[in-house]
Amino acid sequence: MSKANPENQNAVASGLLRNEVPPQKRAEASRPESEERGVRNIRSRTPNADKKPAFGVKDPAADQDKPPAGSAATLKLKDGPIDEETLHDFATQKRLLASCERVNLVNLQVLSMEGYPDNWSIDSARKTRDLLIMGGSIALGIFIIGLGGLLPAAVSGIALGLSALMMFLAFSTVQSAFTNRPSLTELMSRRQKITRGARGHVAFLEGNGGLAWRCEALGKYNRHLYNQQFTVLLRYSKAGKLAFALQTPRHFRLYLMFMIEAQKAYKKLQTIYLSEGFSLADT
Repeated sequence: MSKANPENQNAVASGLLRNEVPPQKRAEASRPESEERGVRNIRSRTPNADKKPAFGVKDPAADQDKPPAGSAATLKLKDGPIDEETLHDFATQKRLLASCERVNLVNLQVLSMEGYPDNWSIDSARKTRDLLIMGGSIALGIFIIGLGGLLPAAVSGIALGLSALMMFLAFSTVQSAFTNRPSLTELMSRRQKITRGARGHVAFLEGNGGLAWRCEALGKYNRHLYNQQFTVLLRYSKAGKLAFALQTPRHFRLYLMFMIEAQKAYKKLQTIYLSEGFSLADT
């Protein structure tokens, strides 16, 4: 190994003896006194400024600029942050789902009025009743003639019995035991029962505030709800008089048709709302 140059060793030794200050220290020493005083004042005001928080301890200053956990800035979807318009759409969809929830309670069997006697059955039963009334009237006339002594007493008695029997069969349900067909009284009673059940179900669905007119907003997801044939139905629904306005099976089936279309739109909206994978906090 080569020996160090004696001249270099002497230069280093002389520098140490003179206590030469390194260049960095020399630059700090050359700062103006006023600047140095300002730095000391700042450090005196923030004594913990140079200290780092311990491991596992959150720095309070780091959370000052963060938005609250429930604010709109922290709500995110898969694609990015939610803007104000998206939040409004979600709120609208949520309100619409809540206001039209009763469409899922529709009873198709009740509103379709299964077993409702048709007009042909009613006309046939009415003709049978009229024939019985006519026969009873003729028998009663024979009895009255017999009272004048123009006919034997036996004939008058038989005529009176037939008149009473025919009148009884004309206005009672026993007629079906002889004709194998329901009487007019039975058919009309069945009609009233089915109509009463359908009207009660409509009143249950509509409630106090109406249902059909609220579900008209679902037309965005099913254009059939904007059909002109539902206009009168929606008007009565908004007025709260729909249950009393429905009288015939055609009216109830029109309402059922609207409810079926509303159910389709509701399920579509529900799928769209849930497919986003986003749940709004209760407001």
